[in-house]
Amino acid sequence: MDKLANTAPETTDAADKLPDVSLKRRLLSAPTLISFAIAAAIVVFIATRVQIDFASTWQYISHANPLFLVLAVAFYYANFPLRAYRWLVFLRNAGVERDPGVHLPSIASAAQMCYLGWFTNAVTGFRLGDVYRSYLLAKENRASFPKTLGTLAAEHVVDIVVVFLSLVLSSVALLGRASPDKATLFIGVGVGLLAATAALLVGMRVLGLRMAKRLPVPLARLYTLFHEGTLGSLRQLPWVLVVSLAIWCLEVAHLYLVARALGFDVDPALLFFATAASALLIIVPITPGGLGLVETGVAGVLTLAL
Repeated sequence: MDKLANTAPETTDAADKLPDVSLKRRLLSAPTLISFAIAAAIVVFIATRVQIDFASTWQYISHANPLFLVLAVAFYYANFPLRAYRWLVFLRNAGVERDPGVHLPSIASAAQMCYLGWFTNAVTGFRLGDVYRSYLLAKENRASFPKTLGTLAAEHVVDIVVVFLSLVLSSVALLGRASPDKATLFIGVGVGLLAATAALLVGMRVLGLRMAKRLPVPLARLYTLFHEGTLGSLRQLPWVLVVSLAIWCLEVAHLYLVARALGFDVDPALLFFATAASALLIIVPITPGGLGLVETGVAGVLTLAL
């Protein structure tokens, strides 16, 4: 009998045991400390080599409109319930709730998990927050850990598609109003990420399960669950894209309110491009939360028209 035939999604199987995700241990791990060192080097380089008028910068900040800043914070945190709803859609698409003993969390609980994962990504390197969010769902709701990781992989796939479309459409809208030279790099990176993602999905669809048959049974079972979580999540794709677009609109609104708080009147197309560019920089987990990279990248993008 095929050795993958016995890969029923029992959440209590030894092969599906939860990994050690001690945040204290991971925060003090070598990869995280290295990523912080890289972020610190970037910040020091900018502070010492780039001519920044810190007095003028502080003047802008100190005279910011507090009402717009409060609204920006509200829009930022309004994103988490929407992200939680989208994640629940992915989990249902992947059939996570049909596994024995599993019950999906409420939107409020899922939003809390999304926030804790987001926070973990901000203080550790290499997107440990995604692993932590999967761990929380597996621990509190008895969901399959590898299948849950698959839903988060699908989430990133959808985000890459939305980011790429935002980059292309906003760059087209900016033609004639801003120099397109600085946008070329981000468009190129977006094309590369989209191509790599498409190749990975096609490879999983065509060869994934065939290659899994060659693995030891425990690894084959783990991959099969991850495979189901990733590809199964991508059902109802039109609705998922609509929700994802709403999420990105909230991101743009948050940046718009910050710009207004500082007294800038920024082209909406430029804000879409800057938001997509910052998301692109976060996707590559070189530093915690993109620290140093995101600020530099977004500032560079905003100079397209400011």
